[in-house]
Amino acid sequence: MKPTKKHLAAKRVRKKLYPVVVERDGGCCVVCGAQGNSVHEIVPRSQTSNPYTEENMAVLCAQCHAWAHTKRARVILQSIMASKHGYDFEIIDMDEDLRRCGLKRLTEEV
Repeated sequence: MKPTKKHLAAKRVRKKLYPVVVERDGGCCVVCGAQGNSVHEIVPRSQTSNPYTEENMAVLCAQCHAWAHTKRARVILQSIMASKHGYDFEIIDMDEDLRRCGLKRLTEEV
């Protein structure tokens, strides 16, 4: 299958944004602080018209990246990004979501 112009344009945007996101996050996972090895799109490409923004990307380690694809992870990641970088996401009660996910320790780190 031949890539579309839209796909190629998105790939160029991602390639430019990844180093910006890695620098912003200091190369560390925004969840646990370990060395990051991937850039994750918080709101998936399939669920937004413009997933390739600095606000929608975060550096994650392999373990947290696997977790990031679970059901509740998006709300928690948005909370972390809002707290660390001041991004404006519509966030529900962060502490309650962290407790439900067994991540109470993050409330002190964020």
